[in-house]
Amino acid sequence: MLNSKILLFLILPLSAACLWAQTPSEETTLSDAEIAQRLNTTDVLAWERAMQLKKEGESLVDSGNILQSRKASAFRTPADVAQDKKDGKAMVELGESKIAEAEAQLQVLRDKVLKNYSSTAPAASVQEYKLKVQTTNFDKALEAMSEQLLFNLWDQGYRRIFVMGSWINRNGALEETPDISGAVFDLMRDFDGSRYSVIPSKDKTFTYQSFAQIAEIKFEDKDRLVSDYKVALVYLEIVPSLDNSEALISMRAIDADTLQLLDAQLSLSPVNTSLSSILGSAPDNAPKPTPILVTLTDDNNLIERIAVFDPPYRFGYRYVGNANSYRGLRANVIVKSLLLPSGAKLYDHDFLMLAMGTEDPMEETPAAGNALWQLEPGEPGNPPVQTFKVDAVSLKKDQEVPVAIGKLEIVSEGLTNEAS
Repeated sequence: MLNSKILLFLILPLSAACLWAQTPSEETTLSDAEIAQRLNTTDVLAWERAMQLKKEGESLVDSGNILQSRKASAFRTPADVAQDKKDGKAMVELGESKIAEAEAQLQVLRDKVLKNYSSTAPAASVQEYKLKVQTTNFDKALEAMSEQLLFNLWDQGYRRIFVMGSWINRNGALEETPDISGAVFDLMRDFDGSRYSVIPSKDKTFTYQSFAQIAEIKFEDKDRLVSDYKVALVYLEIVPSLDNSEALISMRAIDADTLQLLDAQLSLSPVNTSLSSILGSAPDNAPKPTPILVTLTDDNNLIERIAVFDPPYRFGYRYVGNANSYRGLRANVIVKSLLLPSGAKLYDHDFLMLAMGTEDPMEETPAAGNALWQLEPGEPGNPPVQTFKVDAVSLKKDQEVPVAIGKLEIVSEGLTNEAS
């Protein structure tokens, strides 16, 4: 159990002095900034809407007061001034009503937080994130993932979508698979129909470049496209197991301008006829893949707090140990799917740099991120039940500040805890 004085974690600006956590003060009142930090995701959105309404009201009051202060001049008759005062008064009244409405909404949220707050704040509730990765033959998996990802992108307002490519990731070495890229494009064009949002990209060259905290993907006509539309880039990563009996299939999409991860579809496929042509045949006695059950236990409900912090943390990924092992690569793609629903801003710079980078990686941490999800395996090897210690690590200059999140468990369904 945590000491009663260290029970509530607050996400703060990154520095070695303030870290990521803070002991609650002895006061029973909180500033609006502290209130906002303690709101859940839904309430944060309500808070932001109320604050915007309040700003609109204040702007109306200011404008109304200016109108009411006007005086007669050579260019403004007494009648004009009288109308200005009338209009100004109406603007002030409307502004004050908006401010009052906003303050009422804000007070409801303040009261909600203060009701549960004391000088010894209660321990944050445990939050669990769960994911089940189903086993599906490759052709069916590709079709289902293509359709779901495309519809998710449309829901987010993306109207120009490019398929950048497909890669096999074997021990950290990537190999392009143009035939699979073409198959993904064909599937998406079929689902796209007459929308024409999926754009042919066979003749386009996509290159990843990074410098300091800035990273971008360049391609022909990008500037015009991103100025006119929301543009998404789609790619596929295939991670085969050590014995080549199964492959984890991850189809992901990023925003072409910000490179933020937008969607990540995941499936586990046996290396049957469809995959054996590019991965090689599976052993005759290869076990049949079973679904993967994933649970991340966030001991202090920190992930939701991190997700709504402003300015946002931009998360990359780090694995403590052999990141290029099947266990490390599998955990990588699983985490990117698992944490998307949390609202945390996730980035895929580690993969993009390898897949299409135009420079050798100069840093252990790819550019453009200010935080990492760090996974440390809890036992050696590749057992069917795998546990990982999960930390969030903030990055600033040469400083790293970790905070413990909890435990990740990845289980091959129906198997025991014996090593495979």
